[in-house]
Amino acid sequence: MERPARTGWLEWFADPAGTGFANSLLAFRSLLLVHGAVRVWDLARVGGHPLHLAIAGILTLAAVASVSRRFGRPAVFAGVWAVFVEVAVTHGPANHVYLELLLLGLFALLDPERDDEAVLLTCALRWMVVLLLFWAGLQKVLYGTYFRAEFLCWMIAQRPPFAQALGFLLPADELARLAAAGAQAVGSGPYRTDSVLLIAASNSVWIAELALPALLISRRTRMVGTWLAAAFVLSIQLVAREAMFGLLYSQLVLMVLPGRGFRRIAPVYAAAYAYLAGHLLGLVPAEWILKRGAL
Repeated sequence: MERPARTGWLEWFADPAGTGFANSLLAFRSLLLVHGAVRVWDLARVGGHPLHLAIAGILTLAAVASVSRRFGRPAVFAGVWAVFVEVAVTHGPANHVYLELLLLGLFALLDPERDDEAVLLTCALRWMVVLLLFWAGLQKVLYGTYFRAEFLCWMIAQRPPFAQALGFLLPADELARLAAAGAQAVGSGPYRTDSVLLIAASNSVWIAELALPALLISRRTRMVGTWLAAAFVLSIQLVAREAMFGLLYSQLVLMVLPGRGFRRIAPVYAAAYAYLAGHLLGLVPAEWILKRGAL
Protein backbone atom coordinates (compact mmCIF):
# COMPACT_ATOMS: atom_id res chain seq x y z
CA MET A 1 0.00 0.00 0.00
CA GLU A 2 1.39 3.37 -1.02
CA ARG A 3 1.72 5.88 1.75
CA PRO A 4 -0.05 9.17 0.88
CA ALA A 5 1.22 12.68 1.36
CA ARG A 6 2.01 13.75 4.92
CA THR A 7 -0.95 14.88 7.00
CA GLY A 8 0.83 16.64 9.88
CA TRP A 9 0.10 15.67 13.48
CA LEU A 10 -2.58 13.19 12.45
CA GLU A 11 0.03 11.10 10.62
CA TRP A 12 1.83 10.48 13.91
CA PHE A 13 -0.12 7.23 14.17
CA ALA A 14 0.25 6.20 10.53
CA ASP A 15 2.00 2.93 9.65
CA PRO A 16 4.98 2.72 7.31
CA ALA A 17 4.24 1.82 3.70
CA GLY A 18 3.90 -1.86 2.93
CA THR A 19 2.85 -3.02 6.41
CA GLY A 20 -0.61 -4.12 5.31
CA PHE A 21 -2.65 -2.29 7.92
CA ALA A 22 -5.71 -2.42 5.61
CA ASN A 23 -6.00 -6.10 6.57
CA SER A 24 -6.39 -5.12 10.22
CA LEU A 25 -9.00 -2.51 9.32
CA LEU A 26 -11.07 -5.02 7.35
CA ALA A 27 -10.89 -7.55 10.19
CA PHE A 28 -11.96 -4.93 12.74
CA ARG A 29 -14.83 -3.82 10.50
CA SER A 30 -16.24 -7.35 10.31
CA LEU A 31 -15.83 -7.89 14.06
CA LEU A 32 -17.68 -4.64 14.77
CA LEU A 33 -20.70 -5.98 12.92
CA VAL A 34 -20.40 -9.37 14.64
CA HIS A 35 -20.23 -7.52 17.97
CA GLY A 36 -23.42 -5.62 17.20
CA ALA A 37 -25.24 -8.76 16.05
CA VAL A 38 -24.38 -10.74 19.20
CA ARG A 39 -25.25 -7.80 21.46
CA VAL A 40 -28.66 -7.15 19.90
CA TRP A 41 -29.59 -10.84 19.70
CA ASP A 42 -29.07 -10.87 23.46
CA LEU A 43 -31.40 -7.88 23.86
CA ALA A 44 -34.02 -9.66 21.77
CA ARG A 45 -33.55 -12.81 23.87
CA VAL A 46 -34.30 -11.04 27.16
CA GLY A 47 -37.41 -9.34 25.79
CA GLY A 48 -36.17 -5.98 24.59
CA HIS A 49 -37.79 -3.63 22.11
CA PRO A 50 -39.81 -5.29 19.28
CA LEU A 51 -37.36 -3.80 16.76
CA HIS A 52 -34.42 -5.68 18.26
CA LEU A 53 -35.22 -8.83 16.27
CA ALA A 54 -35.11 -6.93 12.97
CA ILE A 55 -31.97 -5.01 13.96
CA ALA A 56 -30.23 -8.23 15.04
CA GLY A 57 -31.14 -9.87 11.72
CA ILE A 58 -29.77 -6.93 9.71
CA LEU A 59 -26.54 -6.86 11.70
CA THR A 60 -26.11 -10.63 11.26
CA LEU A 61 -26.52 -10.38 7.48
CA ALA A 62 -24.18 -7.38 7.42
CA ALA A 63 -21.55 -9.30 9.40
CA VAL A 64 -21.70 -12.19 6.94
CA ALA A 65 -21.58 -9.85 3.93
CA SER A 66 -18.66 -7.86 5.33
CA VAL A 67 -16.33 -10.83 4.82
CA SER A 68 -16.63 -10.18 1.07
CA ARG A 69 -14.66 -7.16 -0.13
CA ARG A 70 -17.34 -6.59 -2.76
CA PHE A 71 -20.14 -6.26 -0.22
CA GLY A 72 -18.15 -4.99 2.73
CA ARG A 73 -18.93 -1.31 2.20
CA PRO A 74 -22.72 -1.79 1.76
CA ALA A 75 -22.65 -4.07 4.81
CA VAL A 76 -21.16 -1.39 7.06
CA PHE A 77 -23.72 1.16 5.80
CA ALA A 78 -26.50 -1.27 6.71
CA GLY A 79 -24.89 -1.78 10.11
CA VAL A 80 -24.66 1.96 10.78
CA TRP A 81 -28.34 2.49 10.01
CA ALA A 82 -29.39 -0.52 12.09
CA VAL A 83 -27.51 0.70 15.19
CA PHE A 84 -28.65 4.28 14.57
CA VAL A 85 -32.29 3.12 14.56
CA GLU A 86 -31.62 1.18 17.76
CA VAL A 87 -30.22 4.28 19.48
CA ALA A 88 -32.93 6.59 18.13
CA VAL A 89 -35.99 4.39 18.68
CA THR A 90 -35.33 1.96 21.52
CA HIS A 91 -34.97 3.17 25.07
CA GLY A 92 -31.89 3.34 27.27
CA PRO A 93 -29.04 1.97 25.11
CA ALA A 94 -25.85 1.28 27.06
CA ASN A 95 -23.03 3.79 26.79
CA HIS A 96 -20.84 1.47 24.75
CA VAL A 97 -23.48 1.38 22.00
CA TYR A 98 -22.61 5.00 21.20
CA LEU A 99 -18.95 4.00 20.82
CA GLU A 100 -20.02 1.15 18.54
CA LEU A 101 -22.09 3.56 16.43
CA LEU A 102 -19.21 6.03 16.19
CA LEU A 103 -16.79 3.33 15.06
CA LEU A 104 -19.21 2.02 12.44
CA GLY A 105 -19.74 5.60 11.28
CA LEU A 106 -16.01 6.02 10.71
CA PHE A 107 -15.95 2.87 8.59
CA ALA A 108 -18.93 4.17 6.61
CA LEU A 109 -17.17 7.47 5.94
CA LEU A 110 -13.72 6.06 5.18
CA ASP A 111 -12.97 3.08 2.94
CA PRO A 112 -10.16 0.83 4.27
CA GLU A 113 -9.38 -0.27 0.72
CA ARG A 114 -8.46 3.22 -0.46
CA ASP A 115 -4.92 4.11 0.52
CA ASP A 116 -5.48 7.69 1.64
CA GLU A 117 -8.71 6.90 3.50
CA ALA A 118 -7.16 3.84 5.16
CA VAL A 119 -4.37 5.99 6.62
CA LEU A 120 -6.87 8.55 7.87
CA LEU A 121 -9.09 5.84 9.35
CA THR A 122 -6.17 4.13 11.09
CA CYS A 123 -4.94 7.37 12.63
CA ALA A 124 -8.47 8.38 13.70
CA LEU A 125 -9.02 5.05 15.49
CA ARG A 126 -5.68 5.27 17.28
CA TRP A 127 -6.21 8.86 18.39
CA MET A 128 -9.61 7.76 19.71
CA VAL A 129 -7.85 5.28 21.99
CA VAL A 130 -5.61 8.01 23.39
CA LEU A 131 -8.50 10.43 23.92
CA LEU A 132 -10.84 7.85 25.47
CA LEU A 133 -8.25 6.66 27.96
CA PHE A 134 -7.17 10.18 28.90
CA TRP A 135 -10.74 11.46 29.24
CA ALA A 136 -11.72 8.48 31.40
CA GLY A 137 -8.84 9.23 33.77
CA LEU A 138 -9.52 12.96 33.81
CA GLN A 139 -13.18 12.35 34.65
CA LYS A 140 -12.17 10.27 37.64
CA VAL A 141 -9.88 13.04 38.86
CA LEU A 142 -12.59 15.68 38.43
CA TYR A 143 -15.26 13.62 40.18
CA GLY A 144 -12.88 12.87 43.02
CA THR A 145 -14.48 9.58 44.06
CA TYR A 146 -11.40 7.44 43.35
CA PHE A 147 -8.95 9.14 45.74
CA ARG A 148 -10.45 7.50 48.84
CA ALA A 149 -12.01 4.59 46.90
CA GLU A 150 -15.58 5.82 47.47
CA PHE A 151 -16.69 4.68 44.02
CA LEU A 152 -15.24 1.20 44.40
CA CYS A 153 -16.77 0.90 47.88
CA TRP A 154 -20.16 1.82 46.45
CA MET A 155 -19.75 -0.70 43.62
CA ILE A 156 -18.77 -3.40 46.11
CA ALA A 157 -21.93 -2.62 48.09
CA GLN A 158 -24.14 -2.55 44.99
CA ARG A 159 -22.79 -5.34 42.81
CA PRO A 160 -21.70 -8.78 44.03
CA PRO A 161 -19.16 -9.25 41.18
CA PHE A 162 -17.16 -6.31 42.55
CA ALA A 163 -17.29 -7.78 46.04
CA GLN A 164 -16.09 -11.12 44.69
CA ALA A 165 -13.26 -9.58 42.68
CA LEU A 166 -12.06 -6.90 45.12
CA GLY A 167 -13.17 -8.26 48.48
CA PHE A 168 -9.72 -9.68 49.22
CA LEU A 169 -8.39 -6.10 49.41
CA LEU A 170 -10.65 -5.34 52.37
CA PRO A 171 -10.70 -6.57 55.97
CA ALA A 172 -13.55 -9.01 56.57
CA ASP A 173 -15.51 -6.59 58.75
CA GLU A 174 -15.24 -3.80 56.14
CA LEU A 175 -16.48 -6.14 53.42
CA ALA A 176 -19.39 -7.25 55.62
CA ARG A 177 -20.31 -3.62 56.35
CA LEU A 178 -20.38 -2.70 52.66
CA ALA A 179 -22.31 -5.83 51.76
CA ALA A 180 -24.88 -4.94 54.41
CA ALA A 181 -25.33 -1.49 52.83
CA GLY A 182 -26.71 -3.28 49.78
CA ALA A 183 -28.79 -1.39 47.27
CA GLN A 184 -29.26 1.80 49.23
CA ALA A 185 -29.57 5.06 47.34
CA VAL A 186 -26.39 6.84 46.29
CA GLY A 187 -25.26 9.17 49.04
CA SER A 188 -26.75 7.13 51.88
CA GLY A 189 -23.18 5.84 52.58
CA PRO A 190 -20.82 5.71 54.21
CA TYR A 191 -18.80 4.43 51.27
CA ARG A 192 -15.27 4.98 52.54
CA THR A 193 -12.60 2.58 53.65
CA ASP A 194 -9.35 2.54 55.59
CA SER A 195 -7.97 -0.27 53.45
CA VAL A 196 -4.68 0.93 51.98
CA LEU A 197 -4.84 -1.85 49.37
CA LEU A 198 -8.25 -0.84 48.04
CA ILE A 199 -7.33 2.85 48.04
CA ALA A 200 -4.14 2.02 46.14
CA ALA A 201 -6.08 -0.09 43.62
CA SER A 202 -8.63 2.71 43.18
CA ASN A 203 -5.99 5.35 42.52
CA SER A 204 -4.10 3.06 40.16
CA VAL A 205 -7.09 3.16 37.80
CA TRP A 206 -7.05 6.89 37.05
CA ILE A 207 -3.26 7.00 37.12
CA ALA A 208 -3.12 4.24 34.48
CA GLU A 209 -5.71 5.96 32.31
CA LEU A 210 -3.69 9.19 32.35
CA ALA A 211 -0.29 7.49 31.90
CA LEU A 212 -1.10 4.95 29.19
CA PRO A 213 -1.85 7.57 26.50
CA ALA A 214 1.71 8.89 26.92
CA LEU A 215 3.06 5.40 26.24
CA LEU A 216 0.86 5.13 23.13
CA ILE A 217 1.87 8.51 21.72
CA SER A 218 5.59 7.78 21.98
CA ARG A 219 6.76 5.59 19.13
CA ARG A 220 9.40 3.98 21.35
CA THR A 221 6.88 2.75 23.91
CA ARG A 222 3.84 2.28 21.67
CA MET A 223 4.03 -1.50 21.45
CA VAL A 224 4.35 -2.11 25.18
CA GLY A 225 1.78 0.64 25.84
CA THR A 226 -0.72 -1.08 23.56
CA TRP A 227 -0.46 -4.43 25.33
CA LEU A 228 -0.58 -2.80 28.75
CA ALA A 229 -3.66 -0.78 27.76
CA ALA A 230 -5.42 -3.86 26.37
CA ALA A 231 -4.64 -5.85 29.52
CA PHE A 232 -5.84 -2.94 31.66
CA VAL A 233 -9.15 -2.65 29.79
CA LEU A 234 -9.83 -6.39 29.90
CA SER A 235 -8.98 -6.66 33.61
CA ILE A 236 -11.30 -3.76 34.49
CA GLN A 237 -14.14 -5.23 32.46
CA LEU A 238 -13.65 -8.69 33.91
CA VAL A 239 -14.16 -7.19 37.35
CA ALA A 240 -17.23 -5.31 36.14
CA ARG A 241 -18.40 -8.34 34.11
CA GLU A 242 -19.19 -6.15 31.12
CA ALA A 243 -18.09 -8.66 28.53
CA MET A 244 -19.31 -6.82 25.45
CA PHE A 245 -17.76 -3.47 26.35
CA GLY A 246 -14.51 -5.19 27.27
CA LEU A 247 -14.37 -6.94 23.90
CA LEU A 248 -15.18 -3.77 21.95
CA TYR A 249 -12.83 -1.47 23.84
CA SER A 250 -9.88 -3.89 23.86
CA GLN A 251 -10.20 -4.40 20.11
CA LEU A 252 -10.07 -0.66 19.58
CA VAL A 253 -6.95 -0.49 21.76
CA LEU A 254 -5.28 -3.31 19.84
CA MET A 255 -5.84 -1.42 16.59
CA VAL A 256 -2.81 0.62 17.71
CA LEU A 257 -0.66 -2.42 16.87
CA PRO A 258 1.20 -1.74 13.61
CA GLY A 259 0.54 -3.42 10.30
CA ARG A 260 -1.24 -6.76 10.41
CA GLY A 261 -0.96 -6.94 14.21
CA PHE A 262 -4.68 -6.82 14.88
CA ARG A 263 -5.45 -9.11 11.94
CA ARG A 264 -3.40 -11.84 13.61
CA ILE A 265 -5.37 -11.44 16.86
CA ALA A 266 -8.80 -11.21 15.20
CA PRO A 267 -9.49 -15.00 15.33
CA VAL A 268 -9.30 -14.85 19.15
CA TYR A 269 -12.09 -12.26 19.18
CA ALA A 270 -14.07 -14.22 16.60
CA ALA A 271 -13.86 -17.23 18.93
CA ALA A 272 -15.00 -15.08 21.90
CA TYR A 273 -18.07 -13.93 19.98
CA ALA A 274 -18.78 -17.51 18.88
CA TYR A 275 -18.64 -18.54 22.55
CA LEU A 276 -21.10 -15.81 23.53
CA ALA A 277 -23.36 -16.79 20.64
CA GLY A 278 -23.25 -20.34 21.97
CA HIS A 279 -24.35 -18.99 25.34
CA LEU A 280 -27.32 -17.24 23.71
CA LEU A 281 -28.30 -20.59 22.20
CA GLY A 282 -28.01 -22.28 25.58
CA LEU A 283 -25.04 -24.40 24.54
CA VAL A 284 -22.34 -23.10 26.91
CA PRO A 285 -22.34 -21.31 30.29
CA ALA A 286 -21.06 -17.73 30.41
CA GLU A 287 -22.41 -16.35 33.68
CA TRP A 288 -18.86 -16.04 35.03
CA ILE A 289 -18.18 -13.12 32.64
CA LEU A 290 -21.66 -11.57 32.54
CA LYS A 291 -23.41 -8.97 34.63
CA ARG A 292 -26.89 -9.99 35.79
CA GLY A 293 -26.92 -12.80 33.24
CA ALA A 294 -27.02 -10.50 30.21
CA LEU A 295 -24.35 -9.49 27.72
